[in-house]
Amino acid sequence: MSSSNQISIKSTPHSSLKPEPYHHGNLRQALLESAMEIVEQNGIEALSLREVARRANVSPAAPYHHFKDKAAILGELAQIGLERLATNSRQAIVGISHPLEKLNQIGVAYVLYAFDHPNQFKLMFSTELPQASAYNFDDPAQTVLLEILRDCVKIGCINIKDEQSLRLAAIRSWALVHGLATLIVSGPLGHSIKTRGQVIELTRQITGDENIDISPEKTASKSKTRSKKR
Repeated sequence: MSSSNQISIKSTPHSSLKPEPYHHGNLRQALLESAMEIVEQNGIEALSLREVARRANVSPAAPYHHFKDKAAILGELAQIGLERLATNSRQAIVGISHPLEKLNQIGVAYVLYAFDHPNQFKLMFSTELPQASAYNFDDPAQTVLLEILRDCVKIGCINIKDEQSLRLAAIRSWALVHGLATLIVSGPLGHSIKTRGQVIELTRQITGDENIDISPEKTASKSKTRSKKR
């Protein structure tokens, strides 16, 4: 935490035995930073408002001025994670013009984010989250994916005729990289995938153009080609 965010408790000569209420203008941010630190280091299970208060150097009651319970602060942290993931995704496609290549790149960004922040990634999709914080199409990370898929439709590299089909395509693309990320972070692939370079290479192999092209016409064409070969 930077020096500008250092937390202090004010007191007066007449109240040396009883500190005044916390008046730091950045208390909410300090609490969120402490909570994120706990999750990153020790996982969701280690998070409690009492531990958040201890790390932020405030009274045990202080977090309740901003968060009614543990679930509330978990929801805030999950949203922060989604926003950071969206930022990483947008940065990953800077300078790239073709939407299919953008689609590949945000897939890599997604799996890398999970690899770099495994506990935060688990939190973003935890069943402990309040229902309002569940991952949905209004979240910034999903918005980036939808924007790229719409660009794919515009240039004709995928054939989608309505919004429902577009959202199904987004779920399909999301499921692909989310499944891979989960296998690396919490599954058997974690035993063999140890570096960011390995994550990038594997993700690119999994999310190649052939795998993400969901055009019904091309799918039908491939089926006919296979039938002729038989």
